[in-house]
Amino acid sequence: MYRQAGYATVSFSSVSFTGQFTNLHQGFEELHESESTAGRAGPRGSKTSREYVDRLVEWLDHHHDVPFFVYLHVFDPHSPYEPNRPFDTMWADPKGREEYLRQLEALKKTVKDAFLAQRGMATPEELRKAGIDPEAFLRFSKDWYDGSIRGMDTELGRLVERLTNLGLADRTLLAFYADHGEEFHDHGRMWHGQSVYGEMIRVPLIFWAPGRVGKGLKIDEPAQLIDVMPTLLDLSGLRAPEVAQGQSLKPLLVPGRAGGQPAAGGGWQKRPLIAEKQPMGGKDFPNASESYAIIDGNYKLIHNVARPPEKPEFELFEFYKDPLDQKNIAAANPEVVGRLAKLLFGFRQMAGKARLKTDVEAVQSMSKEQLEHLRSLGYIK
Repeated sequence: MYRQAGYATVSFSSVSFTGQFTNLHQGFEELHESESTAGRAGPRGSKTSREYVDRLVEWLDHHHDVPFFVYLHVFDPHSPYEPNRPFDTMWADPKGREEYLRQLEALKKTVKDAFLAQRGMATPEELRKAGIDPEAFLRFSKDWYDGSIRGMDTELGRLVERLTNLGLADRTLLAFYADHGEEFHDHGRMWHGQSVYGEMIRVPLIFWAPGRVGKGLKIDEPAQLIDVMPTLLDLSGLRAPEVAQGQSLKPLLVPGRAGGQPAAGGGWQKRPLIAEKQPMGGKDFPNASESYAIIDGNYKLIHNVARPPEKPEFELFEFYKDPLDQKNIAAANPEVVGRLAKLLFGFRQMAGKARLKTDVEAVQSMSKEQLEHLRSLGYIK
């Protein structure tokens, strides 16, 4: 079927919200859902890169002679942190494994938030309450976390090797990025999704396309993940939709461009960057927190809309000098806070007006025939 169509598409999804659950499977001819890795994703159930790369290289063997698009979502740098062998002992002492697992069980009784308790994501105070040394616990967590990253890196290297062996290296565009970082008590907590601090929103973004992307080129210009799609299209010779909010990074990726600086009139426009942390449900912080950040020039402003009493409404940081947002300089720079707050408010107003209708509202405005058509295409159930 793929050869008749002349184009092959496949999606490997490690979590439910990148598959049928959210309709993000649309447009793919083949879908590998997260449930298909059950029991085979490593000792702690979150390591999917080895199995998914196994599947993908086999898929490539059968589709390397047609144009293809692959979405590969791997889950390795994620709790539970324990990596596959041999990466589980690359940095972590194997003698500490049983004690660490015992501590994770103990934390289920002392961590206040039930969701975080099941994952052993404790604050320093909660660790001390459980009789656990916060520094030692954090060190072992990071050792396993780093091992998970190293294991994933090895599997992705195996994928690049297969592309090279198939003669596809100079014909393939690869984009690697993460959706979030991880906090290890940088601001007093563990896990992710509770803030817009640097440890959460500073993620790797790597493009690999021999001959089209400069080798070893490091881009200093900050970008957003909404820039990935326009960049992929641009580097593939396709035009991005006019409604796309991001912009192509191609002007920064030209081989030989020193420091990732675009030429005059090269098409790249500097603009403020936005990050959002929406409430995720639940009554307890951090799930119920709501924060927005704007990065413009040398500064980053955070507006904490829903927050605990001890957290200030506005926080200001030096974006380049303070990447993990450790020193709040808002009090000393009221004019910068005011300027950026105004820009951020304008963005939120614009985003609110552009918000799509809820499913309930959208369905109410559709005819029976329209609903049946969307249902037949799989967009609604």
